Amino acid sequence: AKGFDGFGPMSALLRLTPPGYALPAELRLTTHVDGALRQDARVGDMVFDIPTLIAHVSACMTLEPGDLIFTGTPEGVAPLAPGQRVRVTSSGALTLAPVEHGVA
Repeated sequence: AKGFDGFGPMSALLRLTPPGYALPAELRLTTHVDGALRQDARVGDMVFDIPTLIAHVSACMTLEPGDLIFTGTPEGVAPLAPGQRVRVTSSGALTLAPVEHGVA
């Protein structure tokens, strides 16, 4: 479902990191829908860490700089209705411009 037009809006800015940089486990991503907190999770809460995910994906396809790996979603998933606004933010070491996207 992530491959349909308009299904993967991304941040306008991600800070580039040097080779070998590892995201700290305390990095937190939050999702708000119409201003209400829907999801709140840390990188350290993921079932598989980032290096393991990259190793698995790169074993079956070539990854290029700028490629994205959609890893799934934490607790709090629910359907969205037309007109709702979704806002995703980060804290910690990653500079992420807040993403806000309207549901058509």
